[in-house]
Amino acid sequence: MATVIGKTSDTIEALIANLVETIAVVDGNLIVTEHDGTTINVGGVGGPNSVMRVFYTSGAYPARPAGALCVEWIGPTQPPNMTNKDTWVQAG
Repeated sequence: MATVIGKTSDTIEALIANLVETIAVVDGNLIVTEHDGTTINVGGVGGPNSVMRVFYTSGAYPARPAGALCVEWIGPTQPPNMTNKDTWVQAG
């Protein structure tokens, strides 16, 4: 039994069917289509609703990817160009 966002199903397949219409890979990007037709790009390209991961080791901080909904920063120090939806993982 699994429950996500108030939906409960016996199998993960049934749960996913309750949550989204389709999940597909298009040009290397994971695209989720909700039942109302809204699409979410979970792949690694910029644009509205994209989620990105940026690795850095030292030197100048990389620019925040344009159009990213949120960015997971992975590096030795917290980047100053984070937004309130971004996360930082200390590494290095």
